[in-house]
Amino acid sequence: MFQNSFPPSLSTNQLRTTATMIFIVGRVEVYLLLVQIMAMQAVAATTVPPPTPAPTGPPPPTSLQISYDTNRLAVFWTASISAAAYRVTYQPAGGSETDSVSSTAATSHTILGLSSGTLYTVRVYGISSNGVEGDPLEANQGTSPLPPTNLQFANVGTTSLDVSWTASSSAATYRVTYQTDGGSGTNSVASTVSIPHTITGLSAGTLYTVRVYGIANGVESDPLQAIQRTVPNAPQNFQSTGTTTTTIDLSWDVPDSANGATFAKYRITYTPSGGSSQTLEVTDLTATSTSLTGLSPGVQYTISLVAVSADDSIVSAEAAGGPLTVRTNAAQSGDITVAHNDLTENSIKITWTPAGASVDSYSVSIYPDTGVTNPTGSVAAADPLQYTFTGLTAGVLYTMSVTAVRGGVSSLARTKQQRTTVAQPGVINIALGDVTEKSIRITWAAAAGVKDSYDISISPDTDVTNPFGSVAATDTLEYTFTGLTAGALYTISVITGSGGVNSVARTKQQRTTVAQPGVINIALGDVTEKSIRITWAAAAGVKDSYDISISPDTDVTNPFGSVAATDTLEYTFTGLTAGALYTISVITGSGGVNSVARTKQQRTTVAQPGVINIALGDVTENNIRITWAAAAGVKDSYDIGIFPDTDVTNPTGTVNDGDTLEYMFTSLTPGVLYAVAVVTDSGGMKSDAQTETQRTTVAQPGDIAITSSDVSENSIRITWPAAAGAADSYSISISPADGDNPSGSVIASATLEYTFTGLTAGTEYIIIAITVSGVDNSVARTTTQRTTVAQPGNISITPTDVSATSIKITWTAAAGGKDSYIIIISPDSGVTNPTGNVNDGDTLEYTFTGLTAGTLYTINVITVSGGVNSAARTEQQRTTVGQPGVINIAPSEVTENSIRITWTAAPGTKDSYSIDISPTGSVNDGETLEYSFDSLTAGTLYTISVTAISGGVTSEARIKERRTNLATPSGNTDTSSSTVTGSLFLSTSSPDGNPSASSISCSGDPGVYAGVGIGTAVVGAVIGVLATLLVQHLRAKRTSAEETGAYEDVVARKTPARQSASAYGEYDIPMETVPPRPDSESTYQELTPAVYESLRKN
Repeated sequence: MFQNSFPPSLSTNQLRTTATMIFIVGRVEVYLLLVQIMAMQAVAATTVPPPTPAPTGPPPPTSLQISYDTNRLAVFWTASISAAAYRVTYQPAGGSETDSVSSTAATSHTILGLSSGTLYTVRVYGISSNGVEGDPLEANQGTSPLPPTNLQFANVGTTSLDVSWTASSSAATYRVTYQTDGGSGTNSVASTVSIPHTITGLSAGTLYTVRVYGIANGVESDPLQAIQRTVPNAPQNFQSTGTTTTTIDLSWDVPDSANGATFAKYRITYTPSGGSSQTLEVTDLTATSTSLTGLSPGVQYTISLVAVSADDSIVSAEAAGGPLTVRTNAAQSGDITVAHNDLTENSIKITWTPAGASVDSYSVSIYPDTGVTNPTGSVAAADPLQYTFTGLTAGVLYTMSVTAVRGGVSSLARTKQQRTTVAQPGVINIALGDVTEKSIRITWAAAAGVKDSYDISISPDTDVTNPFGSVAATDTLEYTFTGLTAGALYTISVITGSGGVNSVARTKQQRTTVAQPGVINIALGDVTEKSIRITWAAAAGVKDSYDISISPDTDVTNPFGSVAATDTLEYTFTGLTAGALYTISVITGSGGVNSVARTKQQRTTVAQPGVINIALGDVTENNIRITWAAAAGVKDSYDIGIFPDTDVTNPTGTVNDGDTLEYMFTSLTPGVLYAVAVVTDSGGMKSDAQTETQRTTVAQPGDIAITSSDVSENSIRITWPAAAGAADSYSISISPADGDNPSGSVIASATLEYTFTGLTAGTEYIIIAITVSGVDNSVARTTTQRTTVAQPGNISITPTDVSATSIKITWTAAAGGKDSYIIIISPDSGVTNPTGNVNDGDTLEYTFTGLTAGTLYTINVITVSGGVNSAARTEQQRTTVGQPGVINIAPSEVTENSIRITWTAAPGTKDSYSIDISPTGSVNDGETLEYSFDSLTAGTLYTISVTAISGGVTSEARIKERRTNLATPSGNTDTSSSTVTGSLFLSTSSPDGNPSASSISCSGDPGVYAGVGIGTAVVGAVIGVLATLLVQHLRAKRTSAEETGAYEDVVARKTPARQSASAYGEYDIPMETVPPRPDSESTYQELTPAVYESLRKN
């Protein structure tokens, strides 16, 4: 309500402050304070006029940008939001601020007339429409300096160059860059004051653009630029590789191309001595050789090689190795000639024609020069052009050379080859032993000097195999003519040959030898122990007869003989000794001259050794010992051998004649049939072999192996390792020999196993294995093995054989052999006889006693045969489960709707108890033995049973009956009488539960029974009280009777599946079976008459 009274000048903040103060001070204080404030504001408004505010300029413009030149600055900015115009000023460092323009509406302006290379402060002021300036926007910017001038290059090399320039008047420092064509600029120096400047790290032969920038106040001038190419790298390894009279061959290596070095071509400059230079350019950059042609013979040239850049004026340094100084070859002399009469065995004279160009002289030489008197010489060009070499060797091929010389440089040599005269061979020699019937062998002395070979010939040459021949001078100097005719006279010639030139012939005459008889032949059938028959071929040429002899001739019947040349050429020597070596001789006779004897050695047939003997004891698995009788005649020794000889230590041997005639072969293989041979040796000739066969003892099979899995009640499987040595098969048998296959054979190459089947269980067998090799058997390998003992037959246990403390078992006999049976029960805790033994033949039964009721036992029966047990025959059986103890029901544990029972534990093993009433319950063993039935019906008679359970088997039931308490009547008694009906009626309301005896009625004459009715009512009340007391008494008495064991004679049956309520009264139990529930399949509980009577009385 005060807001409108506040002065208009009170701001919102002031109002907010006032409001805050009002809130803090309180209502009364607020009013006072507000009155004071309002009064103060009113006084101020009326007495002091408000001051007039000074006008303000616009805010400065933004985004100031300046471009520059040497004498001007172009200024650009973004307009101020309230400026109408702008003033632009500039101020050099240390100078005063100067207007460039005092007012402009534009947002750009160019400041002119500035000094180059000078730093300026530029300011832009915004001016409002009423002429007020705002704060300036300012920036510093220098003008660019003047560029340098007069760019120069010096000391241009392959990788560097010097650059210099005339300094700019307004630049403080300089930046120098270089750039290849198409490349980017690279700083050589970013800022320098040094002039000149050296640029390094360049590539040889490359064109560069070099720029120099003046710098002042961080601003660069326009560049001063020029181009310059670096010098190419020089070629390497420049050399001359050959000359002729008119050419010089050159080679070099290409320049270094590292760092992108380049060049355009090669330039070769060559200048003859005293002449003008010529140039050859090679544009193939990969070329490394060329030839200078068209040169003058014998002239010296100076040769230079450089690499040339793309700028023809820029060349590399001289190639490494250059410049070269090379002279062309001088002109050759004319042809050399040798006249026929200028040639001997020891000298050669040569002549030649002049060279085709001017020369000073001729150098003469000969090769080889060994032994030459004057091997070299010089002939002036003006003298006769001839020269004689002396002291040469006969038959040598010489090479003679003539070289023209000019200015100390020789021409190519002019050569000629010439052989000196060849010398004769030396004297021909023919030794006595070098002449035969068909051949003559000659030797000779070497010819003097050099020779290549010798040509040999013979005359006459009819039928001669080799009438002509050649022998190299370096070979043995001999030659044998063959195919000659015996006794003919021949002329033999030998000629020296050297380089195709022959000497004069050397000759000699010689006659061939008279011929021997032909070869003596002795056929295989012509030799016996006592005789030798010989034949021979006729001798070549002329012959009269043949003389025959034998040696030694001791005891020989006809040691000498003669056979005419025209007779049959044969002869038989008799009376010889067996095995003796004889020399037989046949000589040709012709005109009293004998040929050389034809001889042959022959040994008479060597006699066999005697019979080989092998005693029985001389043979084992690995050895055979033999003996034999001596052979007849001459003998040196006996060779003994055996076959097969694989692995035999001594398969062959020798026994000398005179030693004991026996031999032992060792390391033989068992069971192998060997062939033994003995051969008589006489002078290297062998007799026919005496042989015998013998088999080594056959080895036993390896140990017979039988694993547990190989034995069953009716079979035994055996395996065995192979016998050592040779084996054909194995004979297998078993004893006693029963079953399907008591014997058999397994071939040695098959799997070594055998299975006997159809055997008798529990029987001990002897198993036999024998190795068979050929017709021989080894010693038997045996082992014993019992077949698996058969299990007993099934174990039988009848219900009558089982009680709470004993189990009786019977079983059928095991098949096969058996001695007895072992009987074992488990667990055996407390068992009187946990193990037992029943002999075979006894009654097969056994009774375990001292067992625990309700315990599950495992019973094993094992067959025993020969100390070996069968697998156990097993049966499980539980002893009869013990009954629970007496059921106890204290009176206080019975109500109208519940019954609580307790009982004592059943003896023996039990898992739980089954309690039967509707509904049924269960109590585990070990828990408190009690159970409460709830939600029962008052006044109903229930049959309660408790059964012990062990392993799913139930005991006999322990049974007790009990009626729930009657419900208390409501107490409403209605007594009425009617004189009309003449009856007295007494009624009470029915109690809850069983409604039996719920009303009492009387009838009679009305008059008579009026008093009776009253009396009856009174009596009824009394009777009711007495009845109640009686019921309680009877219940207590029945409980006591039950506790004395009224139910202990109950027949064992399953617990009744439902309660039993008698229609005849609480204790009126009919003499019949309590029926099961209609919906249950459970067995029932039957009461005996004695139990019934006991219940009825109580």
